[in-house]
Amino acid sequence: RRARISTSARWRYWRASASYDFGISDGWKTTTIQYAGFRKQRITAGNQVAAFSMEDLTSSAQLPMLERSVASQLSPGLLQGLSYRTWRDRWGFQVGIYGDELNDLDRRRFEGRGVAGRFTFAPVLNEQTAVHLGAATEYRSAKDKPVRLKARPGSRLAENRLIDTRNIDGIDDGWTTGLELAASHRNLRVQSEAILMSLDGAGGDLEFNSQYLMVSAVLGGETYRYSPSRGVFKGVRPHAGWGSVELAARIARLDLDDDPVSGGEQIETTIGANWILTEDLKAMFNFTDIEASPNSRGVDEDVTLISVRLQYDM
Repeated sequence: RRARISTSARWRYWRASASYDFGISDGWKTTTIQYAGFRKQRITAGNQVAAFSMEDLTSSAQLPMLERSVASQLSPGLLQGLSYRTWRDRWGFQVGIYGDELNDLDRRRFEGRGVAGRFTFAPVLNEQTAVHLGAATEYRSAKDKPVRLKARPGSRLAENRLIDTRNIDGIDDGWTTGLELAASHRNLRVQSEAILMSLDGAGGDLEFNSQYLMVSAVLGGETYRYSPSRGVFKGVRPHAGWGSVELAARIARLDLDDDPVSGGEQIETTIGANWILTEDLKAMFNFTDIEASPNSRGVDEDVTLISVRLQYDM
């Protein structure tokens, strides 16, 4: 699924980094130059995760599930651009100007130019408890090219797509807005997001939406760690020599139906179990039930997916 090599170099306040994936999602990932000469501020240029979505901005090595939810198909993901980020003890803000993705890595197809920004705030934050609130928005102008939204059933390894808008022509521009709510207390964590995409063009207005809710718990008693500067949860650090076990459950939905577009609606219910041996090494198991009601052909379809992974991140 992934075979990623990364490298980085530092000189005074400058940092250059690049990573390439030789796995199924073959291509360049984050490839950036960053300036850190200002206190609690960062300026980043290059192919980077756009300022949108808690789930997208969390490293894939630190997610409780094998894959990001189907709801993330509406978020920008990796884009080339220039961004500015700043933070304080309880809040963080990031804004950027973005073009297209460096590689076509099977996300949404919405070529053009845009601006995205994200603000996060932690009204409660201490060693045991964190409460996270977040909001993000993106404006994107199309380049006279079709927009296409689609999703695989629960895994990048699956070839078929149950829901697919196919090419939508005549789109001038679009807004995407996301809201985030998450909380953790000791070894328990709840995380959710809702995303709405509105497209405008000669053919009229279209709206697509997605949501997910995830609950997880670490059985070894470790406390979930939260980063207020990035507005995301960090990976679990197991205390015991044998590691720790993490259980997680998630329900996610993506609706690509809005007349005259019949892309379908997909709901995924996932139960996961992780054996976290070290902060860098873990074994993962996911059982996912996928329902397309209907799929892009107007037919109800059910898929059951069992996934396992042994993951090592140096």
